[in-house]
Amino acid sequence: AYLEKALDKDPTHADALYNLGKVAVEMDDYSSAQRYFEESLKFKPGQEDAYFGMGLVQFHEGRYKEAQLNFVKAQNGFKVAHEAVYYLGRTEEKLGDADSAEAFYRQSLLLSPGFGLAHFTLGDLLKQKGRLLEARMEYQKAAVQKEYPDVAKTAEAKLAEIH
Repeated sequence: AYLEKALDKDPTHADALYNLGKVAVEMDDYSSAQRYFEESLKFKPGQEDAYFGMGLVQFHEGRYKEAQLNFVKAQNGFKVAHEAVYYLGRTEEKLGDADSAEAFYRQSLLLSPGFGLAHFTLGDLLKQKGRLLEARMEYQKAAVQKEYPDVAKTAEAKLAEIH
């Protein structure tokens, strides 16, 4: 409601539009999210966070090639760089390139070593490739991070599966 009031006062308020896009993504309202992110970029060109948001929308809709382009644009943004690179990995994995996905996950972890979601996803990928020792190490790192409690719990369960 506060964001909509901000737009009532200033319909070109790029940050309000961007934040409405984030809310729409959380509500799985991807068409609204896309519209908000596009409007935000119209009034604040080059906003990496909005490119990241558009990439998330496209990723969730299965439009992986389009998502890739927006994640590439977003990766230069300091706040979202590690997440943009992570989602480039997720996109590569969806497109069937496991080696490229692994490289992006590792690059994401170079940018943010404690990014538990990347450790977890990399662990899953390594497990699929039969590299169980490496997968175990990634699950261990995911299990101790605090940012994503559900991921930590699931990582602990995966650790129990790998003997």
